[in-house]
Amino acid sequence: MNENSYIESLFKCILSDSEEISREATWVISNCTSQANPQDILRLVELNVLEIYSQMLKTSQDSKTLAVILESLKHILECGNKDYK
Repeated sequence: MNENSYIESLFKCILSDSEEISREATWVISNCTSQANPQDILRLVELNVLEIYSQMLKTSQDSKTLAVILESLKHILECGNKDYK
């Protein structure tokens, strides 16, 4: 498996019917965004992390999961902002 396969597998877990699996996979991706360099964040964006997060924001009822997604989005946007300054 290559890196993209692992990330895509995590995205599938995020969209899982199991709230526990979804929550844990969301934490993994969020942790990646908080420690990632701009190239890694760009890779996540190219692999559709924003679409995955959009779906989760529409469907998740877990406030902690939603907070983690918003924090991750903050890291992604900050990274993009740094790239354009």
